[in-house]
Amino acid sequence: MRRVVLAAATCGLGLAWALRPVGGIAHVTTTNTVVFEREIVRILEAHCVACHAEGGATPPLVTYEQTWLVRDAVLAAVLDRSMPPWPAVSGYGDFANANALTARERQFIVSWVEGLGPRNIGERFSNTGGPSGEAVVAADTGGGSGLATADMVVALLSRAVDEAGVARVIVDPRLTSERSVRAIELSPGAAADLRAASFFLEDADQWLGSWTPWYGFMALPPGVAYRLAPGARIRAELRYAGDRAAGGELRLFFADSSALPPLRPIELGLEASAELATATVGLRLHAEARVERDTRILAILPEMAPGARTLEVSVRHADGSTDILVFARDFSDEWPTPFVLREPVVAPAGSLLRATAYFDNRTETTREGRFRVRVSGY
Repeated sequence: MRRVVLAAATCGLGLAWALRPVGGIAHVTTTNTVVFEREIVRILEAHCVACHAEGGATPPLVTYEQTWLVRDAVLAAVLDRSMPPWPAVSGYGDFANANALTARERQFIVSWVEGLGPRNIGERFSNTGGPSGEAVVAADTGGGSGLATADMVVALLSRAVDEAGVARVIVDPRLTSERSVRAIELSPGAAADLRAASFFLEDADQWLGSWTPWYGFMALPPGVAYRLAPGARIRAELRYAGDRAAGGELRLFFADSSALPPLRPIELGLEASAELATATVGLRLHAEARVERDTRILAILPEMAPGARTLEVSVRHADGSTDILVFARDFSDEWPTPFVLREPVVAPAGSLLRATAYFDNRTETTREGRFRVRVSGY
C-alpha cells in the first residue's frame, strides 16, 4: 500500500439528484462516436441499474428513452460525484466494493450528453458489444456471488422500519454443530428500496459482512472463515428508502472447519463527538486506539452524523510511517457505505489506529458532530 501523509482535506459540493422536464426526443445528426447501446449501457449495468430499476424508489435508467430524458441530470450527478454513491477518494485504499466511475467512464458520459445522446450508429448492439437486431436495455449484472449453490439459505422476515429507515432482523440458522462461514450473500425482497445492509454475530457483535446494491456478496480471504457456534444467531441491520421494508434470503457459504486455523476476530471502535454550533466550518474530531496484537484489517464501517465533510482512517506504525486505509468525503445519509478492502492490511501490534473527521454546520440550529468507525479484522 502507498504510504503518504495527507496535507489537507478537501471538500466537494454535493448537488441534489433532481429531474427537470425535457421535451420529446429530438432526431438529430451527430458525429459523436459514444452511443447509448455500446458504451453507456455498460456503465449503467456496472454502476446504476441495481438501484435505478423499473418500479424502484429512484428514476429508472434501464432503457434508452428513460436515460435520454434525464441525461442532463445524469451528467450533473456524475460531474459533482453524487452518483454513483461512493465517497472514498481514489488513491487511498483499494476496495473490493468500489463503485466509483473511472475517468474513461466519466468522459464517455460527458461526450454522450454533449453529443445530444445518440442511441446507436445505425445498428443495434448487444450488451456485450456485438451487432444485434434486439433492443438494448441495461440489465442488473452486479452484486452476485457467481457461486451456484449456497450451503444454507435462511429467510429474512419483514420487520418494521424505524424513523431512521432501519429494520433490524434476527436470523436464526438453527445450527446444531459448529460451522465456519466463508461468505454471505443477500437476496433482498425489494432490492430497489434497500440501500445497505450489515450482518453481525448477535452475541459477540462481530461483523460478518455487508451488502450494497452494487456489492451483494461478501467473501472472506482464502483460508479464512468465521466460526459460528451451535445456536449462534445473526443480526441483520437493513437500511431502506422510505418506510417500506421487505423480506428476502440470506445465503451462507460454509468452509471445512478442520482445514482452517483458529481465527481470532477483532473489532476496534473509534468514535468522537462535540457540539456543532451554528455556522461552524471545519470542526475537527479525532479518535485513536492502540492495536494490541498483530491484526489483518478487512473492512472499515463508518457511521457519520449529518454535516460530516471528510473522514480519514489510518494506521501509524512504530517507525512513524502511516498507511491511509481510507480517505472519504461527501457522505450521503441515504447511502451508508462500508469500505471492504480487496486485500487485508496488516496493522502490527503496537501500531496506532487513527480516525480524523471534519464537520460543517451551515444550519441555523446547534447539533451534534459525531462519528463512529468500526474496524473489523482478525
